[in-house]
Order: sequence, then structure tokens, then C-alpha cells
Amino acid sequence: MAEDKTLDEKTLEEVSGGVTYWEAMAYNNFLKDNCNHCTQVNCPYGDKYSAFHALNGATCTKKEEK
Repeated sequence: MAEDKTLDEKTLEEVSGGVTYWEAMAYNNFLKDNCNHCTQVNCPYGDKYSAFHALNGATCTKKEEK
């Protein structure tokens, strides 16, 4: 019978070339707290993903709300 093999999170990220579960959660929380209610027509950071990285997940001070 074959053994089940698992990858640790760091290796999985390197292999998948992408985002871990925790990074995805942080990004989703950033969007919920900042971008989803922002009324800016053009994001000063270019796009939501760039804003997330530029601010390192912190609160956006340039968002405009009604």
C-alpha cells in the first residue's frame, strides 16, 4: 500500500508558486476592510492586489467612503 505524503506549508507554497491559506485570508480581510467600501474610481495603488502589498495588509489611508 502506498504511503500518504504531505508537504509542509513552505514547500507547498514554493511548489504551487503561490499563496498560502493565511495569505489568502489576509488578502480577503484587507479587501473587506478597505476596498469593498471604497468609492475611489481609480485606486491610487493601481489595483487592489498592489494596494495590499504596498500597505503590507495595513489599513488604507487613501480610501474614500460615502
